[in-house]
Amino acid sequence: MDLTEGVGESSSPPRSFGSFNNYDVRNDVFNRLVETGHEEALSNPEFRELLDSHFNRLPPR
Repeated sequence: MDLTEGVGESSSPPRSFGSFNNYDVRNDVFNRLVETGHEEALSNPEFRELLDSHFNRLPPR
């Protein structure tokens, strides 16, 4: 049995996010909160700024 590490079941496949170049998770999260009726997202006019501020504190990946 060959125990050499390589591309196989235990290795993650290479990831390509080329199709996600214009994807903005911030918009997606905000829109989902609004669509589901999240109280603060609907009632607080500063909520979007707070959400953006939260995302700005996260690492870019």
